[in-house]
Amino acid sequence: MTNKEFEKLTRQVWNYYPTITEEVRQELLKTYVKASQLVEAEVLRAERLGLSELTIESKKAINEQLDRGVIMLRPETEKAIGDGITKSIGIEDDITNAWINSATVDAGITGFNMAPLNAVVREKVLTLTIARNFQDGYKLSDRVWESAQLYKSDMSRIINLGLAQGKDNIIIAKALSGYVKDGRKHLDKKAVYGKLKPGSGKIYSRISQTVDWRALRLIRSEEYMSLQAASVLRGQDNPGCTQMYNWVKNSFTANKCTCEGLERDSPYSYDRIPGYPHPNCLCTIEQILRPRTEFVQDLKDWNAGLSVPYLDDWYNGKYLRT
Repeated sequence: MTNKEFEKLTRQVWNYYPTITEEVRQELLKTYVKASQLVEAEVLRAERLGLSELTIESKKAINEQLDRGVIMLRPETEKAIGDGITKSIGIEDDITNAWINSATVDAGITGFNMAPLNAVVREKVLTLTIARNFQDGYKLSDRVWESAQLYKSDMSRIINLGLAQGKDNIIIAKALSGYVKDGRKHLDKKAVYGKLKPGSGKIYSRISQTVDWRALRLIRSEEYMSLQAASVLRGQDNPGCTQMYNWVKNSFTANKCTCEGLERDSPYSYDRIPGYPHPNCLCTIEQILRPRTEFVQDLKDWNAGLSVPYLDDWYNGKYLRT
């Protein structure tokens, strides 16, 4: 694999990351559906009891199911974040490993087993994700809790909006399930809530566009923040990396970053790479590789017993110690 092939493959993979984000989001949405079904069942239970309006006891039971949903969502949101990070990191590991192995083959050396080093990188990144403090002092667990609490708030608002509109329990239950599936626009349908009565607009405006918007933002931000960290760590573990890196601005039309200056100031040494610049940043960090011909020759010399300091340091300081 040439350096150009490495760069092409890596950048092609970056275009796949939104797909990974959507895959883990769809898995998480299954939990949102299960959580909402608990609330819908409680609303319909009031209907079966012949209650035209929700009683204090009914509302208490609904609130208990909303709290139960929060408890369900917290670990599943954390799992979705971890799955997105692990899947994304693994793809770039494979590309880097293929480049290293192709160079060792050309140098007449049995390929290095990079799996232990890759595992350490993933563990470090996941640990950083859990321990990281946001600018306001919050940790990921706090953000996950906020995300789950938003679900409760939005579902409560949908119920209150239905009551304000004079809708029966069956319609309110349908509104809850439709919102989880299609977002706030579902409430606009004539068969659901339709045109709002005067005074209801404030409640409606406070309902999130989609049930999982904050969770999705967390998944996406943590995935890309972790990808940036993993790229640096992976470069440190790659003997063929110059220990210099390029900041590459994202090209996704739906999430344009304003990081031209960071890209323009490339390359960076590993200790000068900018921190995650803003929420939802989808930029990536790219290893700058040694010229392949020179790297292969260094491998040959090192395998023949000659001293190649950076390979000696890598092999004894990292490879054998992992």
